[in-house]
Amino acid sequence: MFTMINPPIDRLLEKVGNKYMLAQVVAKRARELYEGEEKLINEDYINLITVSVEEIDQDKVGYYLIEEDEKPAKVKTDVDLNEMLNSSL
Repeated sequence: MFTMINPPIDRLLEKVGNKYMLAQVVAKRARELYEGEEKLINEDYINLITVSVEEIDQDKVGYYLIEEDEKPAKVKTDVDLNEMLNSSL
């Protein structure tokens, strides 16, 4: 069975770059919508993934990469994990 995917994946990939980044951007935006962010399009889709994809297609949502510093992140080494676990219960 042949189905049309709208918007076409090729058009979305032109906007985002690769399928892995597309999946991340769609998931992140769907999560934001689920948590109460306003939709940026006027369509009445029920599925938040569909809303996210349409927002990307209509250039309402984009992304940017954050460059990490050259220095490695500092890690706390004086944390007592048992104390943390017991205090959170």
